[in-house]
Formats: sequence, C-alpha cells, structure tokens
Amino acid sequence: MNGRVTAAETLYGEMFRWSTASPLNRWMGEPAGIGASRGETRVVTVNPPPSQLAGFAGVSEFGRTFARDHRGLQPPARQEQPEARTDRGYYRTFCRECPFKTLMDRVKSAGLNVICDAGCSVLGMTPPYEFGVASYGMGASIAVAAKSTTVALIGDYALLHSGVNALIDVYEKKLPLLCIVMKNDCAAMTGKQPAYNPLPYLAWANPVVCRADDEKTLTRELVVTDLPRTLVVTGTCPEGCTHETVEC
Repeated sequence: MNGRVTAAETLYGEMFRWSTASPLNRWMGEPAGIGASRGETRVVTVNPPPSQLAGFAGVSEFGRTFARDHRGLQPPARQEQPEARTDRGYYRTFCRECPFKTLMDRVKSAGLNVICDAGCSVLGMTPPYEFGVASYGMGASIAVAAKSTTVALIGDYALLHSGVNALIDVYEKKLPLLCIVMKNDCAAMTGKQPAYNPLPYLAWANPVVCRADDEKTLTRELVVTDLPRTLVVTGTCPEGCTHETVEC
C-alpha cells in the first residue's frame, strides 16, 4: 500500500505540471472565469489547479466554489521511487520477532485450510506456512470461510471493520466455524495505527482467549466442531520491526 500511495502522489504531481502548461487555459488577466462563468481569463483545468491561478484575486464560478478555494493548492512533495515487488522480493513474511509465529506453526501442524483476511493474516498464504487457500478483502474471511473451509483467520482491526457482522450471522445460524482472531491492538501492515479492543464486542460469543505463546491452549482449541467457536490470540508487535523481505 505504501508503494501504491507513492505512485498515486507521483502521478498527481505530473497532473499539476500538465495543468499549469495546458493550452486549454487562456490567461488574459483578472478576473478568472471557470466553466461558463464570465472572466477575461478562462480556466478549464480546475483539478489540479494550474499554478497561475494562485495569483488571481477574482475567480468567478457557478455553484459551490472549488477553483477559488483551491487556487493555492500545491502538488505533493516529491517522493522516492514507489516500492515495487522486485524491490521488496516476491513475498514477505512476519517480523522476525513476531509473537504470532507460534500460532501460525500450530495452524499448519493442525492441517487446517484457512480463509485469510487482509492484514498480517494474509501471510498465512505465503511460505513457510501456505495453509491459506484464499483472501478476499478486509473483514471478508469469516463469511467466506462459513461457506467453504470453516476456518477463518482475521486481525482485530479487520474484525471490527466489518468481520463481526458475518460472525453474528454465523452464530445465529449455528454454522460450524472456527474464527481465529489475531489481537495485536493495531493495524500492523499499514503503519501500526491503534485498533480498538475487540473483546467487549465479542462477549456474546464467549471467546476463548489465550496468549500467542500458549502452545497448550492453541493445540487444544485449533479444531473445528459442529458449532461456531471464536479463539482470540493476543500478542504485542515488537518495536522497531517490519515484515521481512524474502527473495526468490
């Protein structure tokens, strides 16, 4: 995502330069007219605004103002070359000191086929784990797993984003599903933004809660039964660590 944001900002900067040099605009002095509005100067490329517009005191446009309010808008600061897959390797794996590696090892040992969610749980689809069979988007793993593999792996952020809706439906219909929640109290894959504690929102599900290094509980609880079950695995992301790059 970081690479995509950088690429988008680079393109937006190019659009600023195009707008400033565009022959579609006609610069004839004050005031500037936008669209069908009257003005000596005619401005056609309003977003992003041409740099010349910042020097105009009068900007005439119909309806809600846009060009007048954004005439001083500056292009994004130049960034490094957007990160590409070839820069970071063909896939990534967990941080070197990630506490959830024990969970991932136990899921693989149990031979479970898992629907992974967006976030760190999607790394269950990459080596050395490779137990994830699909990933559709943030919060989607529970609903998809309920109609397929019966095992969903999801982060606390994704659960409260939209996954909890499907979990409520699963419990109401008493479907066989094991929902594994990785609770690290943040959105680790996008910059460790803080996440709300999901446990108050899961009290009705009577979840089993254990630490990420509790091998005994993990081994006992990583099974699918005839009824829905929720396992919340808690761990803290190590400070200063990032997802490891693995080159092929």
